[in-house]
Amino acid sequence: MSFWLSDESDDKFRKMMAEARRMEDRTLRALKEFEHTQGCMVPLYEFRATPDGYAITVDMPGVKKDEVTLLFEGDHIAITAPCVTEAGKKRQGKKVRYFIDLTLPRGIDEKRIKASMKGGLLKIDMKKAAGGRQLKIE
Repeated sequence: MSFWLSDESDDKFRKMMAEARRMEDRTLRALKEFEHTQGCMVPLYEFRATPDGYAITVDMPGVKKDEVTLLFEGDHIAITAPCVTEAGKKRQGKKVRYFIDLTLPRGIDEKRIKASMKGGLLKIDMKKAAGGRQLKIE
């Protein structure tokens, strides 16, 4: 069994892929522009679900825990810290900072957020808020 696209489908697919590449290019240019004008860099990070909540891991080499600012407000968490990597050092005359602003899922217990930092790796554990109730089916 062979599979092929009609010329019309092939053309639509190529246009869709070209548009996806243009969108990716625009996004990367916007990120670079943000980094350049604001002096901020977005560090590598991972956001994942855990059995009882969520975890964020952020790679910020050379940063000490007392240099990191975490602000949790509503459904956002903002993370900032000075950038001491080679890329940050190359931008002379401008303070370069790491910056992330993440929108979080609903239902996080603010009182149970814990953060730790070791070797330039920031770990944030967030637990889901207790709540909800089981409904009885009649």
